[in-house]
Amino acid sequence: MESDLSMSSLSLIEDQNDLPLRLWQKIFLYLQDTPEFPLLPTVSKRWARAFKEPEMQALRYIKQYGEHLVFFQLYKRHRSQLSFELVESLLKRNCPLPKYLIEMAYGTKLSNHLPGGTLERWLAYGYKNYGDKLTIGGITNAAFHNDANVFISAMEEPEEYMERLKAVVIDHHYSPSFNPLQNPAEWDRVYRGIANITLLDPSFGALLLKTIGQPFQKSNEIILTHIIMSPGLTPTLLKSIVESGFEFTDTMLVNFMVGMDPLDQDFPDISLVRAIFDQDKLKQCSIKALYNLFKENTGYAIRTCDHLMTVFEMDEEAVSIALTPLESDVEAMRELRGYHLPCATTFGIFNGGMSDAFWPLLSTRFGVQHKFMELCFIDLIVGGTISHRMQTEGDQHSSMSSLIGDYFGKGIPHLEAETEAATRQSMTAMMELGIPLGPQSFQVVAKLVYETRRAAPRFLDYMRRLEKTILAGDADARRNWIELFNVQVLAQKQWMTILAPDDQATPSSSAVSSEPGSPKAKDNRSSFAQLLKSVTETVRSMDIMEGRWREVRKFYSRLQVLVHRLEASLQGDVVPSVVQEQNQPTGPKLSITTSDGQGPFAQWLDQLEMGSAHPDLTPVTATATKKRSTWGINTWFQ
Repeated sequence: MESDLSMSSLSLIEDQNDLPLRLWQKIFLYLQDTPEFPLLPTVSKRWARAFKEPEMQALRYIKQYGEHLVFFQLYKRHRSQLSFELVESLLKRNCPLPKYLIEMAYGTKLSNHLPGGTLERWLAYGYKNYGDKLTIGGITNAAFHNDANVFISAMEEPEEYMERLKAVVIDHHYSPSFNPLQNPAEWDRVYRGIANITLLDPSFGALLLKTIGQPFQKSNEIILTHIIMSPGLTPTLLKSIVESGFEFTDTMLVNFMVGMDPLDQDFPDISLVRAIFDQDKLKQCSIKALYNLFKENTGYAIRTCDHLMTVFEMDEEAVSIALTPLESDVEAMRELRGYHLPCATTFGIFNGGMSDAFWPLLSTRFGVQHKFMELCFIDLIVGGTISHRMQTEGDQHSSMSSLIGDYFGKGIPHLEAETEAATRQSMTAMMELGIPLGPQSFQVVAKLVYETRRAAPRFLDYMRRLEKTILAGDADARRNWIELFNVQVLAQKQWMTILAPDDQATPSSSAVSSEPGSPKAKDNRSSFAQLLKSVTETVRSMDIMEGRWREVRKFYSRLQVLVHRLEASLQGDVVPSVVQEQNQPTGPKLSITTSDGQGPFAQWLDQLEMGSAHPDLTPVTATATKKRSTWGINTWFQ
């Protein structure tokens, strides 16, 4: 019977009215179908006294343990409470007393410590309901005939012993939980046996599931997993099994999809799940399965992704949901690694880079011009190219590595020389195919240059291709890129604060106290400017972080040169052959030749590859790169 009473409202009644215990018991009966019913005796001492009555105890324990297992659980957990009166109350409510439990209690009658009269009542029940099948007294080999042994042996061959199994479970009320199973292997043997029984008789299998004495969700999932992998399973039979009481949950469906290896000839056909799930449910779970596969970096996972997208005809929207990392994933990986990688895909977030086996999967299906390709390209720039792992391995970093990474380069690791070279090859392959280079990828490159304090060769590869594309584009595209460069870098305060002061800068006239135009004022201004410059250079030379900003400033100035060239082309002016690079640190100004067809970043990269001896150009050699990656934070990329 439904009731609007709650524990809070009952507590209020108790505080205001001292009701008789009998009346409380009648009130509690209205709550016997609620999940909170077994907890009512814990509210107060008065309510606990109301549950001392055998009838109320019986209701409480039935709700807590279930009708089929209540006698066994009380014998196992609360043996001293199994009074004659409680046994009578349970039997009146049609709770079965298993034959196996009576035999076990009688076999240990000298040590079972049952209250007086309880064992005698059990024996009377046993003789009445089981007759001469009750194996007690005078039978020395009773252990070889009890229901536990019969069940364990018969479930190995359910086709031959199905009637014996039903007699033990249905007539004798036996449950597999009665037999003490010591380890998971023994339980797995029982689960496999029940799965085989269910394939022959779904209703009988559902009864075993309810009375197995284990959490329903766990037992249901394990048994159905064994069933779904059975070679003789048909869609009709699976539908009948689900209708009998088993639950094929969304989690199980996702796991089924994740396990769909096209090379496994023994894997069940997809028609099995199509028989019990509608199209909308299949679509939702296929997205979750694809998302789980995108997190893995194995040949199996990539192969299954392709198969999954084919079988369920997944469209662009579905793949986009799975490919885009969740914010919770980003935060979790940031905590695990100790730093944040601005990766754009689920694969990149969980693996820290991009695999040359992953992005071709998307390019084949959606084309190289698709947005998905730029996302993969971003992950390639961020973390470099990575190889398959034979199995999923967690990220492991020491706390010291995280501290070092946070201090040097803000925690984002540099790539080893070999990884850097392999990444540049992969980037070249993707750019040669014609993937789109858009604002999102540039923002990531600029962020990496600033945070790592280094213009890595792969970043310059990107900028060389980007400037070539922009210079060959139309006027509207060039205007958009000029605006983006200014907004994201050139006009950004964090970039401008690391620039060296202009060598030609002089303080304003108000900085000196002399009459304007006098020779003394001019001399004072000149002296003050020299002093300010000297102090500034001295402070910069003492800053241990100063040298690490050199490449960032150079990136900034080269971007200025590129913007100057784009603006000149929009105005129809002839681009000068030599442009002075501004905002350099100490030393002579650097002149950049901007010949036709080659931009400032292309020249920078060429000079790096040729090993230029210019003081402002740092050649990138294998030794130098390797030396910078020995901070202990890049081992995750191996």
